[in-house]
Amino acid sequence: MDNSHTLPDDIFKISFSSLHIDGVSINDVLSKDRVSLKSILVTAPVIEVYHKQRWYNKALHKKNDSLTLYKKIMKRMKSISVDSIKISDGTFISHVFSKKYQTNKLNDVSIIINDVRIDSSTQYDAKRFLFATQANISAKNYYGRTPDSLYYFKCRSIDISTIENNLTVLNVELHPRVYGV
Repeated sequence: MDNSHTLPDDIFKISFSSLHIDGVSINDVLSKDRVSLKSILVTAPVIEVYHKQRWYNKALHKKNDSLTLYKKIMKRMKSISVDSIKISDGTFISHVFSKKYQTNKLNDVSIIINDVRIDSSTQYDAKRFLFATQANISAKNYYGRTPDSLYYFKCRSIDISTIENNLTVLNVELHPRVYGV
């Protein structure tokens, strides 16, 4: 694909222990432009993103820069709704191939998202987060480097709550990569 200039900048590798979708109706199967689900439960997903900017995708990025997230998602759909999405015991790993190879990893990721509605009425709704009325996202034992690569930092937990409108980070540590300087 790279030789034919059709490889995207982001490649995803996804695995999970279990996936349970509740509320799939015959209308969802027959309708090609509307989906309405009760719940999606994902257990122990591992999501790896491999990012490498490719010169031949720059024109496409420039063309899509002005598109809203709604327009990017809904090219072929009129509406998507999910009452609840729950992800537990997840791992997210980002591999960035640029001048310096960089990997970031989030462990023990849990996500609860309620009342997801993606349609023309919610595309500009500032009260929603990722098209949802409520979202809680947490991760534990994060470890990474600062962008300048001078320090390692870690934190025991990161919690984001749209209901309480806050971000909580506990037990943050910052250590220089080189000691004795």
